[in-house]
Amino acid sequence: MAPPVLPEELLIRICSYLCFHCQNPNDFINTDVPSVWENKATLARVCLASKRMLGIAQPILYHYYATGNIPGPVYSLRVADHGYPCADDKLPAFLCTLIRCPILATYVRSLQLQEVYSPRVPAIGFSTELLHLFTNTSETLGIKPPIWAQSAIDGYLPPPPYKGQTGPRIYIEFWLRELIIALTPRTEKIIYGHSRYAHLVRIKPSKRLLPALKSLAFRSGKTTYKLDGMLELIRMAPNLTSLYVIGSHSWNGEGLPERPSALPQLQKLVVEGLEVPGLNSLLRWQGQLRDLEYYSSGVIYGEAFVLALSPVKDVLTRLCYGSIFGNAHVDVPDDRCAEHWIRMQGIYSTMASLKEFSRLRELIVDQAALYYRHEHGYNFATQRLVRLLPVSIESVHLTYVFTGIYGELLQLALAKPNKFPRLRHVKIGIVDRCQPDRQAGLEQMRTVEADFAAVGVQMEWSVDRCHADSNTVIPGGTVSAASIPLPTAPRRPR
Repeated sequence: MAPPVLPEELLIRICSYLCFHCQNPNDFINTDVPSVWENKATLARVCLASKRMLGIAQPILYHYYATGNIPGPVYSLRVADHGYPCADDKLPAFLCTLIRCPILATYVRSLQLQEVYSPRVPAIGFSTELLHLFTNTSETLGIKPPIWAQSAIDGYLPPPPYKGQTGPRIYIEFWLRELIIALTPRTEKIIYGHSRYAHLVRIKPSKRLLPALKSLAFRSGKTTYKLDGMLELIRMAPNLTSLYVIGSHSWNGEGLPERPSALPQLQKLVVEGLEVPGLNSLLRWQGQLRDLEYYSSGVIYGEAFVLALSPVKDVLTRLCYGSIFGNAHVDVPDDRCAEHWIRMQGIYSTMASLKEFSRLRELIVDQAALYYRHEHGYNFATQRLVRLLPVSIESVHLTYVFTGIYGELLQLALAKPNKFPRLRHVKIGIVDRCQPDRQAGLEQMRTVEADFAAVGVQMEWSVDRCHADSNTVIPGGTVSAASIPLPTAPRRPR
């Protein structure tokens, strides 16, 4: 007797267990994890089992597309092309499928698009027939194709006027990625990775909109990219709620608009590398931002940073300000104390008062951003935390604490009942390799836990590791398992 037919709802649930997007709906995609592509391959085989299973599994199979090739830890790239992945991403094949079967494009919910630039990358691989298909689609969408795309794939034609062997491929892949984005209007999340070299490529102005796009992340492979080159993609997402800008080292945010309502729905912004003037330019067109994480590239401008927050000071509820400690491009002796890297930071001014941030509930900040460093040590001003925090504060998290501040914490505990009635949580993250003569002061801080408990504040302790990868702040498996997470990094996906 034939086995009973399983109900469709149960089959959908079974297939969803093989889909990274279904199991991690809040994370960006990463198919470089073996279990992810193995599950994807299994789901593809399920589609071949029967017509019924094809109708059930295929929409789930196309929930996401990912090029893979996400760079590993940055320090592995210090030698040209060393460790830079460049597997075949099947980009032309996937685009061809979307064009010839548009219904599949409506299933896509998440995209991971990584730019590949490596001398080991083979020539762009698709036929002249596909080029004509892509060109016709591009013209229909109003996207201008590269004028020398034909010569880039046809070895019998004169080479394109571009120095280097991989330059034409970069521009063609950029064009194909732009087509994929345009053909998948129901995409909710996009993570766009740049290579370890900067290229003068930019998404062209368009009237197209991506109303379903809620989360967008830009990340750099090693060096930098220009944020204004990605501006049109941001403009196409009027309902964007979270934006991650990682590795953009522009100084003043060249090309960013000053319209105050350019991103009316944005709730969360994470920025790393963009200098303070550029951050201010970005914040001027985000009037309702609630959650901001900002990581400097090694220089702390505390006063300028707080001043740059003026456009959103009345709406921010969560603020994180940190620096990426440690040089990730060199090998680090295990016995080198973390304070060596902290002392290398340029601390031009400490963080100014946040008293005017009337809605701020959570603050996460590096200890180095709160205290001046002088020639003979650090100047720990009396009641520094008490003078810094607004009355609305509920949680304080000090990261990369390298020297004891028992007195500061005690003053905060004593001031809590009258000045900070909503304070409920204090977390101290101590650096992983402390200088021996500071160990006693760090241990003394733990004795203040009883004082906080007496006024209803819970204390938490952690260890913060230097040489963290800034890309770990992007939700999902967008980094190598060897990457050291930042103290604020979200949990790794299942």
